[in-house]
Formats: sequence, structure tokens, C-alpha cells
Amino acid sequence: MLSMLFLAHGRFMASHPWEVIVGTITINICMMSMDMFGGKNQVHRWNYMYAEMDEELLNSDVIILTITRCLAILYIYFQFQNLRHLGSKYLLGIAGLFTIFSSFVFSMVVIRFLGKELTGLNEALPFFLLLIDLSKASALTKFALSANTQEEVRENIARGMAFLGPTITLGALVESLVIGVGTLSGVCVHTLLDY
Repeated sequence: MLSMLFLAHGRFMASHPWEVIVGTITINICMMSMDMFGGKNQVHRWNYMYAEMDEELLNSDVIILTITRCLAILYIYFQFQNLRHLGSKYLLGIAGLFTIFSSFVFSMVVIRFLGKELTGLNEALPFFLLLIDLSKASALTKFALSANTQEEVRENIARGMAFLGPTITLGALVESLVIGVGTLSGVCVHTLLDY
């Protein structure tokens, strides 16, 4: 039953590509600007406590974050190297940039929609990049590129969504839970919850 739902979803998305692109961009812009005019500038105790933190702790954080950022860049590079054999490098570059940009915008929208602070996003971004799995996107691309006609492309995308949709959805839910639990387990959140 779930694969039939994703098959219908894939058929709809493949038959209306421009509507999907414009709709996605519009929803992201609307959700990003929801809190812009609310005037929710709150000063937390964390802003003042940050200056009093131990210098050694800050140095270890810098080292860990630098290593994580380097690993994230290497991981993304190797993911794109694996996708490179599928087709045009320009199409692949545009698709890759769109994937990373969409993931980043979506995470910003979710954080803003939940009313959380964006101060820890620069620390969480390398870990978020490590969670991006382009193998499912490449499998969906293989479904689309195996067609000869435009109608066959739509049907192959629908079949690919029926096959990969539940897995992609489960992966997105697990990634959201991992990032959510990771942000809630930070020291700064516990100090903010004391108030």
C-alpha cells in the first residue's frame, strides 16, 4: 500500500516538474520568512555565559569541528565521485548543489519553524552533511536515465519513487531524529532550560 502511494506521488511529481520546483521554492521562502516580522529577539543567559567558558574547552571544540568539517567535505567529494559516471558533469553539479542547498534550507526552515535558535547551526552543519546519502538519489537518477522517451521517463521516476520512497522517507525521519536529539543533548540547551 505504501509503495502505491509513492508510485502515485512519483507520477504526479514527474508529470509536473516546474510546478514542483516553484512550489518547493515558494513554501521554503514562506516558511523562512514566517518569523521575520515577529520581533522575537530574546537575550538568553547563554550569551553571557559563553564568554566565561574555559579556553581549553573552546580549543578542543575548534579542533573537533575542524576535523568534522574536513571529513564532511571529503565525504561529499567521494559521493559526487561515485555519481560522476552517471551522466553530464554539469547536470550532476547542478543537481548536487540543489541537493545540498535544499537540505540546508529545509533544515533552516524546520529550526525556524520550531522557534529554535540558529546559533548552533554552524556546529551541526558538518554532521548534517555527513548524513546526506546521495546513493538513493543516484539510484533514482538511474531509473530516470534508463528511459528512451519522455513518457517512459515519467513512468520510471514513478517506479523509482515507489521502490525508493519508503526508504528515503525512513532515512529522512531518522536523520531528523538524530539531529533533533543531538541538538537537545547540548550543554547550552540544558542551561537555557533552567529558566
